[in-house]
Amino acid sequence: MTVDRIARLHIQLEDIDPLIWRRVEVPFTMSLKGLHDVIQAVMLFEDYHLFEFEAGGRCYDVPDPEDLYERKTFAFATSASRHSSSVGS
Repeated sequence: MTVDRIARLHIQLEDIDPLIWRRVEVPFTMSLKGLHDVIQAVMLFEDYHLFEFEAGGRCYDVPDPEDLYERKTFAFATSASRHSSSVGS
């Protein structure tokens, strides 16, 4: 029997008073798309916008096809395992 590692996350909306936050537990191997879907569900959002995550000074997102900048994005699993491979935007 294998034991999946679980990440406990504190999700907090910025610039909101009173503070709105949720704590969730997700599989450590969950994709960013999966994490996005969890956040949409726990915050009662309706999935209207592209998503972006920031951690450790890096930005993780789905590249916007209309974005004029050539910013690099990074895979979450890569970051979680402390490797530094990047995926082009």
